[in-house]
Amino acid sequence: VPDTFGSSDISDWYAPDNETIVINTHGHGRFKGRFMGKCQGIRFAETLGFSTMGPYELDSSTRIVLPDGTRCALRELLPLSEEEYRSEREEMRKKK
Repeated sequence: VPDTFGSSDISDWYAPDNETIVINTHGHGRFKGRFMGKCQGIRFAETLGFSTMGPYELDSSTRIVLPDGTRCALRELLPLSEEEYRSEREEMRKKK
């Protein structure tokens, strides 16, 4: 698992709740990020920005930027297995 992956490698993302983001990448798999606190509004955002320390590199120091300018700090960014991904998606479907 790489320590970082390029932000240009992001294919899509979703937020199952205000404390978590799942990022799908091209070539590096899926990652699950947990925020330092609640990231109010992320579940309804259609676009996001990724503020990084280095050019194009996402890691646990990345800040997620919402359309209104709100910045949400990540506490951790970990790989997400296919099994975990499927389980999480199933839980989301049940909540709807």
